[in-house]
Amino acid sequence: LAELEVLDTGKPIQEAEVYFVNMREFLDQKWGTPEAIALRDKDLGMVRLRAFGTYSMQIADPQLFVNKIVGTQGLYETSQIQNFLRGIIVARLTDLLGESGKSLFDLPRLYDEIAAGTKAKAQDDFAALGIALKTLYLGSISPTEETAKAIDERAAMGAIGDMRAYMQFKAAQAMTEAAKAPGGTAGAGVGLGAGVGMGAAMAQMMTQAMQPGQQPAATITCPSCGAQIPAGSKFCNQCGAKIGGGVTCPQCGTQAPPGSKFCPNCGTKLG
Repeated sequence: LAELEVLDTGKPIQEAEVYFVNMREFLDQKWGTPEAIALRDKDLGMVRLRAFGTYSMQIADPQLFVNKIVGTQGLYETSQIQNFLRGIIVARLTDLLGESGKSLFDLPRLYDEIAAGTKAKAQDDFAALGIALKTLYLGSISPTEETAKAIDERAAMGAIGDMRAYMQFKAAQAMTEAAKAPGGTAGAGVGLGAGVGMGAAMAQMMTQAMQPGQQPAATITCPSCGAQIPAGSKFCNQCGAKIGGGVTCPQCGTQAPPGSKFCPNCGTKLG
């Protein structure tokens, strides 16, 4: 190809493009999330994570590769192709994490499983481009700074235990940050009092919300009309019938249930 002899045939010359495809296996290709991916965590709610790893690949079908990468995607440079393939891996990783429903705390022990699942999902995408995805490894999955802060606060709440103490702790933290800001010292005292007061109020509301509701008042059934009336009633408030045939204690006047041998109030023998 160094020297091409052009023949003057008098016919139009057909132009052609020649592509050289490297068929060797490309090892230690880096992949990672360019931006944090969002994941709904069963314990923490919405969290944002970053992931990194490596993969290796090899061109399996040169013609399909050129048609898809150059012809369809319009990618010519190595960096463009690498970015395109990384995007496929990250998309499949995001799908897998969303389907797994695992907590962020469970992920470190599942790296091999996650890597295998991501590779299985991405293989078909690579094959459609004429590429064989040989290996894929997950190096790390780490929370963003905001998510890490939320995890630390959750741990602090568990360590403190008492909600009132936790809210006061948060109020004190807020005042410390306010005091660092320009002009923050002047209102530090007022802010601290307001913060602690608000914290105490919130703690009280949450404590009340967690307390069990009041038990319903005990009732009995009227033998005459079947209505539910307050326990201890002497007459039915619906039909007026006398309730019970209890025995009155001659000592203290307490109405004992029918068949009682002793007064439940003073212990006097009845009957």
